[in-house]
Order: sequence, then C-alpha cells, then structure tokens
Amino acid sequence: MRRTIDNKYENLKNMKKSLIFLDVDNTLIDRQYKSHSSTINFVIDQLQREGHIFVINSNRSFADLLELANKFSFTGYLIGENGAFCYNQKTENREVFVEQKTIEVILEIKKLLLDFIKSYKDGELVICDSVDYLKHLDVHEIANSKDILFILNQFREYSISLHIKKREGDDFVKDLSFVKDFYNQFKSFLNEKLSIDNCCFEYTESFGNILVYPKFPDKNFANAKLFDQYAGLNKIFIADDVKDKIGSLEKADFFFTLANGDEQAKYMADYVAKESLTLGVEEILLNLELLTK
Repeated sequence: MRRTIDNKYENLKNMKKSLIFLDVDNTLIDRQYKSHSSTINFVIDQLQREGHIFVINSNRSFADLLELANKFSFTGYLIGENGAFCYNQKTENREVFVEQKTIEVILEIKKLLLDFIKSYKDGELVICDSVDYLKHLDVHEIANSKDILFILNQFREYSISLHIKKREGDDFVKDLSFVKDFYNQFKSFLNEKLSIDNCCFEYTESFGNILVYPKFPDKNFANAKLFDQYAGLNKIFIADDVKDKIGSLEKADFFFTLANGDEQAKYMADYVAKESLTLGVEEILLNLELLTK
C-alpha cells in the first residue's frame, strides 16, 4: 500500500515550497470529529519532508489542536482560539497575542455565564473536555430531572465555548431555537453587567454552541505574522468557508475549497475539490503542483 501512495508523491518533489493553512471543522474533520481518509497522514508527512509547512488555524483550544496535530501528523504551526495564539511545534514556543485586559474581560464573562446558567433549574452544567464529552454523549448519565445540558469547554484560555443540548426522550440533541434564545438573553444580561465592546459573540448552527472571543487579535492577524516570517513561500489556504479569513485571502497566493464548501467559498476559490472534507483536502494536496502553476 505504501508503494502505491509514494508513487503519487512524484508530482510534489520539485514544486515551490508552500505555507499551507488548513481549517479544521468541516475541512479536516466532519461534525462527528472524524477524518474521511486513511492515507491523508502519508500525504502530509511527505509534503512536510519536502519542506512545505502546515498551519492549523481554528477556533479550537490549545489542547484540542495538539490532539489534532497528533491525529494528522502535523509538525508545523497551531493557531487557536480565533487567532489568540500561535504555537510552533518544533520550538514549543507559544506566542499569545491577546492583551491581559481582554483576558480579564473574558474571565469575567465566564463567571457571569456560570451565574446565568444557574438560573435554569432544569439545567445540568458540565465543565470538561467538551470535544471528548460530545463524542461519547450517549454514555453519560444525566439526572432525569434535567432537560437542558450545558457543556463548557475547560481548556479555553482566551475564549469561551458553550454547547447546549435539550432532552428529547432519552437523548440530548441540538435545539437551535433554544440556543438562539439563550444567546440573546445572555447578551442582554451581560450588557447590564459590564462593557463587552472588545469581544465577539456568536452561536453556531453547525454545532449548536455559543462562542465568545476577543475582537482583536483575529485569525488574519495571526496569519499575517507567518506571512511575514515566510515571505518567500506560496501562501495557500484550504477551507470550507471564507467568513473569518477574507483579509488573509486577499494576500494569499491560492485559495482552495472542498465539495462541501459554501457558495461564497466556491465562488472565490481557485479550485473546488471533487471530494468533500478530508478526502477533498487530500485531493488538493496531491495536485498542488498543477494547482499552483
């Protein structure tokens, strides 16, 4: 099997070296946190041995990104929590871009969030590794008196991620209407307590969670740091959307998206993969020489 895979690499050996930025959710992994390719690690490893540098850029926590780097054999950079930090895996140096006063505001918001959750008498709060907890949600015992499940990620240092599930029979499921209502009520509650002008708030339809993170820095700021450091390399982005990276794409050499990419991404892309998710990423990586000519 390895011989067959190695033959695919012949096209990659003489191409210009690249700085390759990859999204995580709906790009490398699906909504169940699964990869769709059994050979993607071999492709990534070969490109890295040829001198290409990968960057994972995500809203996820440092702990989540380390696990993903191990899962996909990445040795490059990890940009996390919407650009709050950049970690160099080779030097083990983590550069934090968030100002201390913004971190203090995030911590205060988290305290107020915990107080707000307590007002839901039929709610159960779990502070944990939310990625792992959600993977195995069916095995956790939750009191029958609880109809709302609040899952707060314990690893985030510069942002907040709260997943919300509602009971449906014996299961807890995503309820976007409830998440939206909670989001609006919590923002109103916060506005009465403190100034939150330097933070972004959003709820996601894909995961049914609420996110709070600094307005600055953002992913574009963190990306620009690496642009400057690796000025001579091709700057390549592979993602399923463009919503938080327009500034970076304006300076990038190439942008590629997947078959599951949204319409705006497909409109802006230099190439749209025939495959979705990890298989689409692998398709793009194996054809980089042709796609970057």
